Amino acid sequence: MEITEPGIYDLDDAVYLADPVPEGSLSASGAKLLVECPAKFQHRREAGEQNTDYFDFGRAAHTMLLGKGADIAVLEFDNRRSKAYAEAEDEARAAGLTPLLRSAYDQAVALVNAVRDHPAAKALLDLDGPTEQAFIWHDLCWRRAKLDKRGELPGGRPVIIDFKTAADASPDGFMKSSASISFE
Repeated sequence: MEITEPGIYDLDDAVYLADPVPEGSLSASGAKLLVECPAKFQHRREAGEQNTDYFDFGRAAHTMLLGKGADIAVLEFDNRRSKAYAEAEDEARAAGLTPLLRSAYDQAVALVNAVRDHPAAKALLDLDGPTEQAFIWHDLCWRRAKLDKRGELPGGRPVIIDFKTAADASPDGFMKSSASISFE
């Protein structure tokens, strides 16, 4: 899919991350990487986003929480250190699935349940509004952002909900983790 007009689009992660703008577009994490090291930015544009267990976990949690995203393949292995696991992971990715070890899947389910059980988070998630939409616009260069959810608070105030996973959810730990996360 190629996007040549500014707008709001329903794009799956693979299309969004591959950058659907023929001339290329800049996301927040791309801008961050460009400032850090232009060569790394260029390498990522050419090689694409690498799959990691960290991104797979976040992608799966997003899918569970928002009901939109790649289906999940639960891999029944104790760890990732076997040829059988590597083959199962490759097979899942080839089928367009997000592979997760059973332990990571169970952790993601617990995380999503905790978010849904939190009164403030539940109220935001229950707002009517679209999920996982890509905004593409031109402002000196083509730019893009993908929002987890948009809605309106009582009284009509617009709100954007951005769900992030982190290794440490304490206030200090989350601040540290959020400073280094990708904002694709």
